[in-house]
Amino acid sequence: PYEYCDINTANGGEKLLEFLKDKPLDEKRRKYGIKCPTIVRRPNAIDTLSKISRSYTRLIIGVRHPILWFQSFYNYRVAEVYRKKEDLSTIPDPNKILFKNIQWKEVSLSYARFDMFLKQLAKVPLDDNELKEMVLSDKLWPKRISPNNFKIFLYTTEQLLGDGSNSTRQFRFQEDLQHFLRLESPFPDIRGVHRSNENNATHPEYMDICSEKFDRLRRVLLRQGRISSRWILKKFIKSDDVVVSDVDHFRELLKTWGTDPCQKHKVE
Repeated sequence: PYEYCDINTANGGEKLLEFLKDKPLDEKRRKYGIKCPTIVRRPNAIDTLSKISRSYTRLIIGVRHPILWFQSFYNYRVAEVYRKKEDLSTIPDPNKILFKNIQWKEVSLSYARFDMFLKQLAKVPLDDNELKEMVLSDKLWPKRISPNNFKIFLYTTEQLLGDGSNSTRQFRFQEDLQHFLRLESPFPDIRGVHRSNENNATHPEYMDICSEKFDRLRRVLLRQGRISSRWILKKFIKSDDVVVSDVDHFRELLKTWGTDPCQKHKVE
C-alpha cells in the first residue's frame, strides 16, 4: 500500500529484484505491483524497468484536474512536515512557488504538466515543436524519450473513486482494469479500500485553493491544464499501447481541466 521508489536510483533494478525475491509465488500466478508517482517522470526508472521486467509488466497512470492535484499535493506535503516533525518555517506560501522552475518537496506548477511525463514514454510520435517544448519546458528534471514495450492504463481520479452516481460506470472501470492486468478475480469496490496516505487531520498551513489569494495560481494551472488535456486527448490516448476505460467519459473529465472547479474562472 506504500510507495516504492527505489527503482529511481542508480541500482534501482537490483533493489527491485531484491524487493520481489522474497514475495511468494504460487499456482495462482500471483501478480505484484509497486507504486511510485515519479516513475513516469524520471526516464531512468522506465529504462530500468525495460531491462529487468518481462513482457507482461504494465503501467497504470492516474491523472487529476491540475488545480485539485496542486491543492491535494501541497496539503499532503504540509502534513508530512508535521508527521516528520520538520521545521514548520520551511513551509512556503503556495504563491511563492508560482513559477515553473521553483518547487517545494516536488510541489510545482511544472509537475502539474502531466503531458510532459507522458511524452517521455514514446507512445506517440512527437513533432519538432513538441519535442522542443518537452525538453525546454523547465529545469526541474532532465527530460528525454524512453522507448519501452509497456502497455499503459490511463485513468483520472474521478474514474477511480467515482461519485456514487453511476454504479454501472464504476463497475465497468474496475472490470476494464481487471482485464488490463489479466486478473482472474474481480476487484472489490475500490471506493471502500483504505488509502494509506489518507489523512483526516487539518493544519493551519493547509491551502484552500479556491481562496481569492490563489486566483493567479489557478489561472496558470488552468492554462496548463488546457494544454495538457488537449494533447492527451488529441494524441496520447490514440496510441495502441494506451488503454482508457469509457473513453467518452474520460474525454468529458479531461475537458474540465480548462474550467475552474472553484467556478470563478474559465479559460476560453
